[in-house]
Amino acid sequence: MKMVFFKSAVWIALATLVLAAFFAHPLSSETIDAGPLSPPERFQESFDAYPETSTRDIVGLMIGDFGDRFDRNYVILGNPSVEISPVKVLCMQVVTQDGRFTSANPYERSARKTTTGLKAHPVSQAHMEDLATYEGSAVAVRAILAADADCREDDSVFLARLGHSGSKDMLTVQVMARNLDASMTLALPDGDAPPARVACASAGTARLAFDRICQMEVPPAARGQVVALTVTLDDGMETKDTAFRAFIPDPSTTQ
Repeated sequence: MKMVFFKSAVWIALATLVLAAFFAHPLSSETIDAGPLSPPERFQESFDAYPETSTRDIVGLMIGDFGDRFDRNYVILGNPSVEISPVKVLCMQVVTQDGRFTSANPYERSARKTTTGLKAHPVSQAHMEDLATYEGSAVAVRAILAADADCREDDSVFLARLGHSGSKDMLTVQVMARNLDASMTLALPDGDAPPARVACASAGTARLAFDRICQMEVPPAARGQVVALTVTLDDGMETKDTAFRAFIPDPSTTQ
């Protein structure tokens, strides 16, 4: 009886480890590193008990499920091939939904080879313990491939943070709409299919960084492509469009 119980316990432990490895970091075996361009003493981050409201409309992009705690060690982003974007400089801003933690730093893609994920780290140097208290969905990551470390966004390509593979077809854009109505449109590069449009929903409480989430299933034809996204804010009298380009990784290449 004791031997049967021991064997059962071993199998349960092994199954737990396998499931944890599968769900924790679905792209961990298919990533290349992106390390900081600046020395540690110039790493830009802050944790403010009295933050200000975000001034950006587009705060973050993500694909997948982010229900677990935010991984304070690194962020995994979709990684376009060199043919799509040869740029090696990654500019990444991280902000919690309550606005308390913010960081903005340039990183460098360490290799010019095609992999599914780009592993950007560190996320923080001084506030690791604070970040560990946040849910993954309560953190926004705005990542772009820029021409240089000045991080100018002219004609830049946005990268999406990648989550668990369970909902890897779901694209989410985190928006600061300042309580206005918001919608999002996705257009394919070839223009063959009509643009897809969705209304954005409330992001809940503690909304100093973003107050709307725009979600849609990724169209099959968008996988592995750079698509045109437009977020429209509407105050009932006039509208404001924010257009940008984003790389949508092919989920069939993820684990």
